[in-house]
Amino acid sequence: MIDATKESRPLAEEERGKDNILLAKLTSILNQEEIYWKQKAGVTWLKEDDGNTSYFHSVTNGHRNRNFIPWVWHDNQRVGDIGRISDIFTSFYKDLYGSTKEHRFQINWSNLLGTKEQCDLTALDIPFTHEEIREVVFGMSVDKAPGPNGLPILFFQKFWEIIKLDIFKLCDDFYWGKR
Repeated sequence: MIDATKESRPLAEEERGKDNILLAKLTSILNQEEIYWKQKAGVTWLKEDDGNTSYFHSVTNGHRNRNFIPWVWHDNQRVGDIGRISDIFTSFYKDLYGSTKEHRFQINWSNLLGTKEQCDLTALDIPFTHEEIREVVFGMSVDKAPGPNGLPILFFQKFWEIIKLDIFKLCDDFYWGKR
């Protein structure tokens, strides 16, 4: 409506102020939408500022349609209810990966290598160094979708000096089987 008014007459000071506020809000919403689709599509070439959001909508919807599972066989029955399918998958993977056994197995490398050339493999079973962890974090692409915690890799890179000790502790806890 303001655009139509601008074409027919000059805007008053108050109208120009409202127009600027609305334009700023629209720009912010469009930027948020672009960020959403950039993360949703997980494509690196969006960096080139391709504003064709309908294309990205179709890409994302295409992924969803391709990945949709209309039914599964469970206990010799065809199950088509989405909630039930979700429960079946969740149960299957909890059973598969949900083992609470805590063990740290040891490999006898001399049995595996036999008479082959001796090599030092102890580095495979030592904790991660802080430099290795940092290299991994900064080697990741910032244009990928965020992880399960909702934070994009850019967050970890930008605030590295603040959070690095927590990341190091997380990696140490993982190595020692605490998480």
